[in-house]
This record gives sequence, structure tokens and C-alpha cells, in this order.
Amino acid sequence: MTVRSWVSVSSGVVLSIGLVAAGCANSDGAGELGSANGSNPGGNGAVGTGATNGSSGAVGTSGGVDGGPGSDSATGSEGGVDAAADASVPGSDAGPGNTTSSLKCGMSLTCAIPGQLCCITGATAYACMTGATCPNVAPNPSAPGSAALACDNSSNCAAGTSCCLDVVAGQSVSSCKASCATSHAQLCAAFTADPGCPAGVSCSTANINEFGLSPFFYATCGGVKN
Repeated sequence: MTVRSWVSVSSGVVLSIGLVAAGCANSDGAGELGSANGSNPGGNGAVGTGATNGSSGAVGTSGGVDGGPGSDSATGSEGGVDAAADASVPGSDAGPGNTTSSLKCGMSLTCAIPGQLCCITGATAYACMTGATCPNVAPNPSAPGSAALACDNSSNCAAGTSCCLDVVAGQSVSSCKASCATSHAQLCAAFTADPGCPAGVSCSTANINEFGLSPFFYATCGGVKN
């Protein structure tokens, strides 16, 4: 800001009038005022040739400060990152095999539950069959040769229930129950963010073959033995 003084001879009063350059630098080298959005940070203030004129340029920097909030748009990009991260969290979006209406059966089949069962023979042959039972092949309580699955993890069951695995008449059978306390095991979704096991219990494929099930698709809470 340039300050000029005049002395009134008649009154002896000193009048000071501040002249502030607005927009662009004047002949004295006063700096530009920064724009409100910060696009003109007022850096032209450096052109000032005198100490006073140079400080006028500093006024321009306030434009840069005002424009600071505009940088909040960067915060919006952070929100985008969060959204992408949320979308990439395993198990965050239920897909086939993880809903109360669809059950993944082997590599490529999806059974419509609760009307269908995933019937497994020898841990390698898979079929979706309508009804309440599956063919019982080579019944063996210690090492079932077939399975009849109505669920393979708690995401196939209603809220508050779990997918429990029992051996019935020498065949592995799964169903949704309020508690798996009296069942052989609880089936869970391995390799997902929320496998559905009780707190402190891991979802493991260990010993799953003892139930006639493949470790590629099935697991139990704690990897229990049959």
C-alpha cells in the first residue's frame, strides 16, 4: 500500500490517503491482489521495488490463503480412494455362494436355495438337486463318500444362524441352525474378510476331507476332525 501525505497550509492538518493497487501492479511495483479461488496466489508482489511496495504484494498472498479451502477438493479424491478400498474388501459384496438364495456348488454350479441342495460325491462330482436329500454313496460315518449341502457358510443362512455340518447315516449334511454346539462342525467361508466363525476361532481347511469335502471349496471353524 502506498501512503502519500499532504500538509494543509491553512489548517495545519495532515491528511493521509492510502492507495491500494487492485488487479495488477502499478508503476510503483505494487503486487496484484490474489484471486478468491487462489488461482492467483499474489506472487507478483515480489515485483515491488521498495519495502512498502513489496508489502503490498504480500496482500496478494491473502488471495492464495482464501483459495486454500478450494484445495478441499483433494479431500474428495480421498473419499474416492476409500470407496475403491471398500469395494475391494474381500467378502464385502455377497456373490454366488454367499447369499440366502444362492449356494456355490463346486467350481461352476450355483444352486437355488432353499429349494435345492448341492450334492457331492467323492469330493469331486457336484450337482444341484431339487428336494431334501442327495444320493448317499458309500455311507461311512468315519469318512463319508457323499454330501448334501443346504449351505456352506453362515452367509447362506438367516441372521443369527450358522451353517452346521453333521454326519447323518454316513453322509455329510449341512443345514442352518441357531447353534452348532451339538453338530460335528461349523462350515465357514475361508479366505474372506468375515468367514463366519465365532470370535477367536479361525476358518481352516484342515481335516475337511474327513467329511468328503474338497479343501478347494470348503472349510470348518477350527479345522475340526470328523
